[in-house]
Amino acid sequence: MDVEAGMVSGAVFGVVFGAVFVVVGIVTQERWTIPFGIGLAIVSLAVLVDWRREREE
Repeated sequence: MDVEAGMVSGAVFGVVFGAVFVVVGIVTQERWTIPFGIGLAIVSLAVLVDWRREREE
């Protein structure tokens, strides 16, 4: 597996995992999981965008 596929799959995994935390938080009424899931998704996307920008230069 090359580096690009690894970065993209890692970012997708982070976003999906974050979405799971949000859904679990909504269903179970655990308030801490919702911001954790949103934060995880945002950080995963930010890392991917930063990596893509560095790669283009």
